[in-house]
Amino acid sequence: MDTAAPDSTETPARGRRWIRRFVTAAGGLVILAALVMGWIAYQRRPPAAMPPIRWRQETPGLQSLLGTVTPDGIFIGGTAEVVTAWDRDGRVLWQFTNGPSLGSVVVGPRGDLFLGGYRQGTRRLVCLDAQGRFRWDQRAAVIDGIPPTVLPDGSLVTSGTDRELHAFSPGGKPLWTRDVQSASYGPPVVLSGGSLAVLGPTPGPGLMVVASDGTPRGPFCSEHFDQEPSLRLATGGPDDTLYLAGNGTNFLRAVSRGGSVRWTVATDLDATSKPVLSPAGRLLVTGRNAFTEQFELVAVSNAGAIVWRRNLGLPYADLPPAIGHDGSIYLTTGEPALWCLDPSGGIRWKYRLPRPIQWAPPARNSVSAWTTWVRQLLRTPRNISRTPLWISADGSLRVGLSGPQGYLLCIERPSGR
Repeated sequence: MDTAAPDSTETPARGRRWIRRFVTAAGGLVILAALVMGWIAYQRRPPAAMPPIRWRQETPGLQSLLGTVTPDGIFIGGTAEVVTAWDRDGRVLWQFTNGPSLGSVVVGPRGDLFLGGYRQGTRRLVCLDAQGRFRWDQRAAVIDGIPPTVLPDGSLVTSGTDRELHAFSPGGKPLWTRDVQSASYGPPVVLSGGSLAVLGPTPGPGLMVVASDGTPRGPFCSEHFDQEPSLRLATGGPDDTLYLAGNGTNFLRAVSRGGSVRWTVATDLDATSKPVLSPAGRLLVTGRNAFTEQFELVAVSNAGAIVWRRNLGLPYADLPPAIGHDGSIYLTTGEPALWCLDPSGGIRWKYRLPRPIQWAPPARNSVSAWTTWVRQLLRTPRNISRTPLWISADGSLRVGLSGPQGYLLCIERPSGR
C-alpha cells in the first residue's frame, strides 16, 4: 500500500508556530513584569498628603526605642555605649562615648539628661547636661526601657527589681530609699502634689501612694485585683485616675484614687503599650487581638465605652501612638510603615518606610551567604526590632528604625506651619 509523502511545508509551519508561541509567552511575561513593577511602584509611592521628609541620617546600631526629643527639637539616641544628639537639621551636636548601654533616657525640667543602663558592670543612673557633658552617676536598679520618674522639683525616683524606690536630687545626691516589697517593671506614676502611685506588697490592693519624700500614704484604692497590676501599662489622668491595660486580662480599667475601679472594658487586646490620652479625653490602646491575631488600635471614651477600632494588620504594632497638635494620630507598624489617622480612626495616609538593606555584596562567597543577601533585597530584614516615633514641639516627627542598618528620619510638621 502506497503511503503519502510527507508535506515539505509541515516542518517550517510547525517552527513558525513555536516561534509565535515563544514571542507571545515572552510578551506576556514582559507585560506581567511591567504590571508587577508598576504595582510595586504604586504601593511604595509617598501619598499626596504625606509631609516631605526633612532629612534622613544613617545610624547603624541605633537603639531608637530608647530615644527622646527635647523641647528644643534635639533628638537623643544611643548606639551601644555611645549617646548621640542630632539637631533639627540632622547634624550631630555631640556624642558621649563613656555612657551606659542605653536602657532609658529622659529629659529633666532643667534640660539635663538622665540615662539608665549598664555601666562598668553595674546598673547605673547617669546624668548629662544639655551639651552632653558628664555630671554624675549613681548605682540604681534601673530596668532597660523603664526611665526614671522625674518629679516637679526635678528630683528623680527609680524603681526596679530590688523591690525598693530610690530618690535622687537633681545634683545626684541620694535622698531616700523606700522598701515597697514588690519588684516593679514600670515607672512610678506622678500624682497631684508630687506624690507617686507605685506597686505595693502582694497580696493586697496592689497599688499604694508614696509622698515625694518617700513617706507611705496608704493604698491607692480599696480594690483587690485578681492579678497584680502592671505600671508598665499604666497611664495617669488629670484627676489622679490610673488607667491600667493588659497584664494578661484583655481589659482596660480606670481606677480612682481613694476609691475603687470606676469602670472596666473588654478591649479583646493583649495590650503591648500603655494607654495614651488624647486631647479629646479618649484613651488609645494598641495590642494584638486575642481572636483575630492581628494588631489593632482601640479608642475608649473616658466613660469606658469603645468608640472605634482600627485594624492594623499582622505586622507588629506594639508601640504607643503619638498625637499631633491637630489631633492626628501617628503610629508605626512592622512593615515598616508610618500611619496617620484622624481623631475618629480614619486613615489619612499610610507611608511605607524605606527598608535598611545592606547593598554591599556578602563578605563570604558561598551559596548560603548569597542566598541571605538576596533575601535581604526582597524583604524587610529580620534585624529590624522596633520603629518608634516622637513628635517635636514644632510638630515635626522623628521616626527611628533600629538595627545594624538603622536610620533616623525627620518628617515635616503635617500642618505646614
